Amino acid sequence: MLALATPPGLLLGRIANFINAELWGRQTDLPWGVVFPGELAQACGQPFGELCARHPSQLYEAGLEGLLLGIVLHGVLSFFPVPIWPAQDLQQSEIKVPASLAAPLESVGLTVPADYSP
Repeated sequence: MLALATPPGLLLGRIANFINAELWGRQTDLPWGVVFPGELAQACGQPFGELCARHPSQLYEAGLEGLLLGIVLHGVLSFFPVPIWPAQDLQQSEIKVPASLAAPLESVGLTVPADYSP
């Protein structure tokens, strides 16, 4: 179950990298190339004054690590369900509740059987 929390974290982290102009990709002439600010991002070997467009690798990773991995994990866990509760099924009679907790449990909507004795 914890694995399902990883793809959204990766997705949001890579989008934050894009917004902060971090972890940019290689130089590109493709139409979706992004011009990032900063000396290092502009050091592509181009003549002085020309802007250097780079691959938005953060968005590629957000799509692959975030969306695609999330879809794959969701599909795998839907096909092979993982039990959330331990394998041993607990019967209500097996749960031992101290008498001092009966009133607080009832105040939140849980009931303690009338014949209950700890």
